[in-house]
Amino acid sequence: MYSGDRTVLFPRLVILTIILGLWANNLDMSHAVVTADWGDVVDVRYSLYLDAGHTDPVAGNVGQTLNFIYLSRGNSVPPEVSALYPQANAGLLEKFKEGIVGAQVNGQKDFKIDAADGYTNPSDDLYGQDLYFSVELLTILYDASEQITTTTTETTTTTSSLSPFQDFNTLILIGGFVALLVGGVILWSFRSSLAFKSALSEEKMSSSVRAKSIQKDRTQLKELRELTESMTGSEVSSEKSEVKFRRRRE
Repeated sequence: MYSGDRTVLFPRLVILTIILGLWANNLDMSHAVVTADWGDVVDVRYSLYLDAGHTDPVAGNVGQTLNFIYLSRGNSVPPEVSALYPQANAGLLEKFKEGIVGAQVNGQKDFKIDAADGYTNPSDDLYGQDLYFSVELLTILYDASEQITTTTTETTTTTSSLSPFQDFNTLILIGGFVALLVGGVILWSFRSSLAFKSALSEEKMSSSVRAKSIQKDRTQLKELRELTESMTGSEVSSEKSEVKFRRRRE
């Protein structure tokens, strides 16, 4: 009973391990939130309001999309970024770019820009106004955290650094396949061993039965022979007695 349970239990444990590994990996990925940071190039959708309750929108600034925003503390875009994204633009309010930093992809972030950090040109319509933004980060086109930039006097080379867990799902699947393969070999070996032992046991039992049967036949033949010899001896003795008796009479 125990051996049979082991042959079924092992592949179940392997399959359960793979499922748990995939579940854990998906759980980790769900918590691995991608956020915007300084040096990134991003696309956003924003709405601008003049109150914290977002009930006073600024005309022409609701649900608007801004593309290729380069998140920097200045207004210039470095050559290595311009080479990849010529449309990259850093000429926006620094506090606006600062507000985007930390936003999650496909997530919404609300922040306030004080009047002192907003529009400083008196001729601007929003001069002296506190600005309330609601920003949705659509995508990160250029992720500075995944880039290794090497600048030379002649060219600028940008390569992507690989995350050590980038192919974790693939590793889990390969590991699971290998585990199933090894488990299958072990299971086959175990079952073959059981079958071999069972065959030996059956052969021994069969040999034992044959030996007992032969021994029984031999015993019966011996007993029959002894009985026959006994009966034959009795008959000879009786004949001799009768001959002696006849001679005496004569």
